[in-house]
Amino acid sequence: MEVDGGILGIEDKIERDLINLHTNRSTNMLKMYLKQRIMKISEFPDFSIANSRTNNDLNSESNISPEEAIFALKLSKLQWKYLDETISKMKNTLATDSSVPIPAPSLHRSVRFKCIDSIGRVQLQSLVTPENVSFTQFDAQNHFSQNDSEGVINIEKGKIYTCKYEDVRTLLDQNTIQLWPWPPITSNKNYSY
Repeated sequence: MEVDGGILGIEDKIERDLINLHTNRSTNMLKMYLKQRIMKISEFPDFSIANSRTNNDLNSESNISPEEAIFALKLSKLQWKYLDETISKMKNTLATDSSVPIPAPSLHRSVRFKCIDSIGRVQLQSLVTPENVSFTQFDAQNHFSQNDSEGVINIEKGKIYTCKYEDVRTLLDQNTIQLWPWPPITSNKNYSY
């Protein structure tokens, strides 16, 4: 009988362990579900509130509990309060402090432009030393040539050129060239080559 009692004891222990395993799995699945639900509500609290149905709504099942609705509402209020405070601080800082730099585009960045009217030979504006000025000219067959001769270039109608923005800024202001491609590409994608 001890042998039978020992075997039954092992079977009971295995059954108990399996029940505990099932209980732990169920508990963990519920925890993960609730974490995911709270994360989605906290990511989009205004949407959660606007599209929520509670038990008080007629002919609909609730998709958000009253506790979740309260959580979403409080979180939304806190987020809007934070945004209002942050934006008002920025407005006040920009209005009162003239030393805050306003973001500006880099004048040293390369741009591509197309010539609208033939201009002829042009001296580049920002010529400091000949080795830091580079101007690329594309011909009709998409071949290019580098012109570094003392910052003087020959700009012809219809051709596409690449150089620093500061070098052709005045030509752009005079409407003798236009940035290429036109209209400018406004994609937010960052390409790294």
